[in-house]
Amino acid sequence: MGSKLTFKIKEPMRTAYLIIKMPPPSSLRHTLIPNRKFANEITQACLDQCNNGVDFLKLIDRKCKYNKKKIMKKIRPKKIPNELLNRLLNTEEEDDTLQVVKEYWKEKAEECQGDLLYGRLQKAFKFMKSVTKYHEFKRRDGSIINKVKKNDGSTTADPDEVNKLVLDHLKSVQTSTSEPQYLNYVPFPTLETFSSNEMDYILSKLFNGKAIASDAVSDILFSKANKPVTATKLADIWKGT
Repeated sequence: MGSKLTFKIKEPMRTAYLIIKMPPPSSLRHTLIPNRKFANEITQACLDQCNNGVDFLKLIDRKCKYNKKKIMKKIRPKKIPNELLNRLLNTEEEDDTLQVVKEYWKEKAEECQGDLLYGRLQKAFKFMKSVTKYHEFKRRDGSIINKVKKNDGSTTADPDEVNKLVLDHLKSVQTSTSEPQYLNYVPFPTLETFSSNEMDYILSKLFNGKAIASDAVSDILFSKANKPVTATKLADIWKGT
């Protein structure tokens, strides 16, 4: 089984049909993500039970080995209805594909205008947010660079040249000939134990509520309730002894 799309391409004085056969997509039954609930539980338990930073890391390592299957959890992807794709799949061979797409978005725009007119603001702005991304306009700040002005004053839009010029610029501003470059392996140094003031300052710059990784260490360490305990018990975590 599979799907077949027939596109009708209109040009002056002639019409052509393009038939594309697509195999059925492979079934994605589930995906794996870090288990935050489990990470919070063992991180809090290890923080309560440990005496110092080394103890904390050993406890985390031990609990992770005993609970390998709990570190990640399975989630099923949500099925998102695709009205436009369904409409294209149900079109007749003689239908103009481009016209079908235009009519679809015209209907959606008219529906959004109607929602605004009759006070269904939440529905209207949800549509505008998902389609136009208007709420992210100020945060995009040139995230996609497709044209660069060169040193000679000319501009280029060639993707390969743009990428190279951007990377060269980032390299020039992020490195300095006056700073050492570590090209070979350098062992991580053993640091002195942080003072309570130093730990308090470091933790004041860290916040919880961020995404976690697959090491089962949760950012619950940086919660308001745990910061004093973290500052006391994990001050020697960099010593490695």
